[in-house]
Amino acid sequence: MRHATTPRLALVAALCSVAAVANAGPPAPSDAEAKLNITPLGTITAQRDGADEIWQPWIHHGRSQSGFHDDYDGTSVAIFGWDITTLHEGIRGYHGISIGFTVGGLGTNNPQALHPTVTMLDDLNWTRYNYTSEGDGSATITLTKAEMDGDRLHLAGTIEATLLFRITGKDSSDPDKVSHLTGGQFDVWLPED
Repeated sequence: MRHATTPRLALVAALCSVAAVANAGPPAPSDAEAKLNITPLGTITAQRDGADEIWQPWIHHGRSQSGFHDDYDGTSVAIFGWDITTLHEGIRGYHGISIGFTVGGLGTNNPQALHPTVTMLDDLNWTRYNYTSEGDGSATITLTKAEMDGDRLHLAGTIEATLLFRITGKDSSDPDKVSHLTGGQFDVWLPED
């Protein structure tokens, strides 16, 4: 695979402070898809219904394996929160936010730019328990590094996000679930070894 040339790196470097805002996104990936090529990065704190909860941010990187980005020929990286707490009468699940960086056209040696995308995630398994949900929110992505390291692109930075999930079904009387994710960090090379 060939990669971006030096003149094009100026365009990538110009994106070292990127803000992306998203409304409700497509359905979440299945459990099998969500667990493809993920590596734990640490913990961030989320607040929901006034209580602190610990979320585990994960990184998923590779080509379009999760359906997050299926309209380009390039390499992507996405970060999403995994809720490690117990939710709703013992049901374990996740909801979070996917932060995707698309390096357009790496596979064709025709890079366009570093494109940030934001997708809301929710756990499709909740439907087995008569739950449905929808989510929207916003995220701010700050890139602190976007440069070539040998033949790979090195990306690093932080995210802050606010998520709003509306749960219906068995918990239809519950208020909206609001989570504020801060302090999420990432440091990744594309493509992965």
